[in-house]
Amino acid sequence: TTMIRPCRVLIAVSLASIHKTPAHESERVTEARMGERPRVLSEADAGRWLQVRLEDGYEGWLRSWLAAPDDRAWPGPRVAEIDAPFTWIRSKPGDDEEPVSDVVIGTRLGSRGRTVHGWAAVDLPDGRHGFVRGTDLLRGRPAGADAPRRPATASALLATARRFAGVPYVWGGKSPKGFDCSGLTQLVHELHGLDLPRDSKDQEAWLARRGRGIRDPLGIPPGGLIFFGRPGGPASHVGFSLGNGGFWHAQGRVRENSLDPVNINYHNDLSKMFRGGFPPHPGSRGGRAAPTA
Repeated sequence: TTMIRPCRVLIAVSLASIHKTPAHESERVTEARMGERPRVLSEADAGRWLQVRLEDGYEGWLRSWLAAPDDRAWPGPRVAEIDAPFTWIRSKPGDDEEPVSDVVIGTRLGSRGRTVHGWAAVDLPDGRHGFVRGTDLLRGRPAGADAPRRPATASALLATARRFAGVPYVWGGKSPKGFDCSGLTQLVHELHGLDLPRDSKDQEAWLARRGRGIRDPLGIPPGGLIFFGRPGGPASHVGFSLGNGGFWHAQGRVRENSLDPVNINYHNDLSKMFRGGFPPHPGSRGGRAAPTA
């Protein structure tokens, strides 16, 4: 491992795996989306691997070929934010044109300021460029970089979470290509401008510092988070409360289950691991946390 002067890089592919150690066979702990700016802490294997700290504070190892040098001007004054769960950037306007890259929801691309037959011209962080369907963009068109994103309400959070129904569970995943439980909850909050730590145990601790938890499994408001874990250990699973004991989570696939024994979606195993929950994110409108004791 070589220590280097801290700098940033830009993720240049749709999703870059972040590993526990600098090796492809190492555990994938999370992933970074195109356009994210991780800070480089050190490097290994003659610069082939970069130890990085992501924007959410998570650390791991990134293969250097997945990143481009940072450009402080990126993405520019106007951005094209992807709102489709998954889509393609094409070399020319049209679904049959050669693909340049795939992209996932939340990716913010530089706008080139023109639209051709409903396709917006965009720049990628590594200098490539192409066209994306306007219907796959937030608001249907590029907007100012500081324009409001999705509404930060409990109902809006749940509506976004439900868009990912059926997406398979993937360890370390936080995109429509595959989610782990906390990757789902973190991404949904992020899409609505709300910060949340990466792992379930850290999400629980973060919320506990900001409000009092709820121990009644049927009393957690819709849009809040509900946590599970083995007795004596930290939280190891998380999902969105749907109210009345229902919850939306990634386990096997993104789906609905319930802690209510009379509900058809009752989850017996997780009911034994229930730890408690919290109201919707304190930064959401209508989601003020309960006061601490």
